Amino acid sequence: MAKKTELKLEDFFTNTINSNGSKMPLQKNGEETEHYLVVSSMDSKEAARARINARAALSMIDEHLSDMEDGELKTYELNRLVDDAYKPLAVSLVREWSFGDLTDEKLQLILDENTGLSFSVIAHASDKSNLHAKK
Repeated sequence: MAKKTELKLEDFFTNTINSNGSKMPLQKNGEETEHYLVVSSMDSKEAARARINARAALSMIDEHLSDMEDGELKTYELNRLVDDAYKPLAVSLVREWSFGDLTDEKLQLILDENTGLSFSVIAHASDKSNLHAKK
């Protein structure tokens, strides 16, 4: 029989747990590094407004692209708009990092220079099992 884990009152403070977030190791060439981001949960209060804004931006993409002909340029523009819609959400989710002082400008720079990192942050924030992983 599995041993029961002793729960404390604080284990049910979901707002605090969601806001505190969890470490997301950064990778280089597919290998984990010593660097990390601390990412809040997608359910955190900090992410609420950014989630709404991302949904609004995503809903406008079809309208924005409606006059463009199908092709590489339209695909490029679609990818750019989706990325632009998600970056502010990723910024709102990152609480701290291993690179010293965290500023929105520095975080925006790494998200601009690391294609796909915004989506990795959002995926990490969406996975509730990360909140309960060992720190």
